[in-house]
Amino acid sequence: MRTRRLMTVVDGRQLTQTDISRKLRVPQTTYSSWERGLTTPPPKHQKKLIKLLNLPKDYFTREEAEPTEAEED
Repeated sequence: MRTRRLMTVVDGRQLTQTDISRKLRVPQTTYSSWERGLTTPPPKHQKKLIKLLNLPKDYFTREEAEPTEAEED
């Protein structure tokens, strides 16, 4: 699941966790847990996030690439 990369996607868009959680009508703490990869958004929220953040349709289902050594540091 690619939820841990949401933070990277959102960083360049000038949206806060609160902004996104309001648009999705979920508590900010719920969105935060998705962003940190602690939980996975349900399919209906995945679809809303894909539309809101203009992500590829398979963003949440495709495999993540293995991190490079530079990314692990």
